[in-house]
Amino acid sequence: MKNIQIIDRAVNATFSLFQATDDEFAAIFPGPGQDMELIEDFTERAGEEQTLRILSPVWGAPF
Repeated sequence: MKNIQIIDRAVNATFSLFQATDDEFAAIFPGPGQDMELIEDFTERAGEEQTLRILSPVWGAPF
């Protein structure tokens, strides 16, 4: 398991931590040493259905 931080860019921004499996983490951050990803870029790369499939369990695992 790896921890990821989700930053909500709203005016009253939140900085939430979630746990992701190694496979989920690798899908979200595919580049070597990559530690940042924008949701728009992830969705464009993975497609909307795959994005939801990967992120749904992550949202259910707040840290």
